[in-house]
Amino acid sequence: MHTIPERDWKVVKKLHPILLQRYCQQVFQDVHALTEDDECDYHEAYQELYDLVHDRNKAMRELFDGLTRSKATLMVLAWKNYGLITDDEFEMFNEETQALVVHIHQL
Repeated sequence: MHTIPERDWKVVKKLHPILLQRYCQQVFQDVHALTEDDECDYHEAYQELYDLVHDRNKAMRELFDGLTRSKATLMVLAWKNYGLITDDEFEMFNEETQALVVHIHQL
């Protein structure tokens, strides 16, 4: 596995809390969209909410838990796969890391 350069490791540590907040914001937007219908069946909406939170918790663990340098490249790949990282943020990584993530992302 690719060992992330020190410079990129610093970028990962900087982006981690920012992207965690972005992810949580997206979850809240999904919850709001699920609950904004006044005419909903509340029992059905509750089940959908429960499933949504369960699924998003699982994804959050995969995206953000276990921040270590050895898993940093995979974490960046996961952020890219989930569309959490902007182009500007992605360009903060060196060309080698970007190329590797893009290559794996396209597989």
